[in-house]
Amino acid sequence: MTAREYIEQMAKEGRVEQIVRGIAVHDDLTTDELDCVQMIYETLLRYDEDKIAELGDKGQLGFFAAGIARNMLLSKTSRYHYEIRKFNEHSQRLPND
Repeated sequence: MTAREYIEQMAKEGRVEQIVRGIAVHDDLTTDELDCVQMIYETLLRYDEDKIAELGDKGQLGFFAAGIARNMLLSKTSRYHYEIRKFNEHSQRLPND
């Protein structure tokens, strides 16, 4: 399989969502966590295709995605932290009228 096929299979199975749920330790993903899921898929799609295909062939792509998710969700230097979490800390939600 190609890298895109492996990533597409992961998306159809909702594996990244499951990984993020496991790290976040609750069933329903927040809007911010769904943004993180999209960032993880984007990271996988931009990564070296040969490396992704190799990881998929070895059955290690899920572990690789889990590492990316852990770093994004828990690190204070990740792109997710700066673009999503930090933005939300400094912004106010508009009331739902």
